[in-house]
Amino acid sequence: MYRLRPGQTVADLLAYLEGGSNGRAPYDKTASIAMVAEGETVFVPVDLAAGEWVALCFVPNTDQPNLTHVMEGMIAEFRVF
Repeated sequence: MYRLRPGQTVADLLAYLEGGSNGRAPYDKTASIAMVAEGETVFVPVDLAAGEWVALCFVPNTDQPNLTHVMEGMIAEFRVF
């Protein structure tokens, strides 16, 4: 999860992570959770700072390991107050 800097977008974040953007990162805070095994359920408490956040899933697709879930659109934008 990445907290976007004011005025930055998901597109800015993705371009930066793909190496297509030079300069300052479009995010200022990050938070992550460990991977979970198939069939498991876990609850992870998080304490996120206020702001615009983006959650990205970098887990590989089991059928096509060269693709990650984020490459297939597993992206969620949310706001923390």
